[in-house]
Amino acid sequence: EPMNPYERRIIHSALQNDKFVATRSEGEEPFRHVIVYLKNDYRSGGRDNYKKDYGRN
Repeated sequence: EPMNPYERRIIHSALQNDKFVATRSEGEEPFRHVIVYLKNDYRSGGRDNYKKDYGRN
């Protein structure tokens, strides 16, 4: 759901020091929104979750 800059900043600020999740903004105004994702998945040896490669050929 689109968020205004103030709302996005609140999310980024609240999670900036979290050791498990990170945030980023995506999209073009007025449709920008925040993506929250795991920094590291302990089950995958520390690889970023959103870049996970499932071995598809």
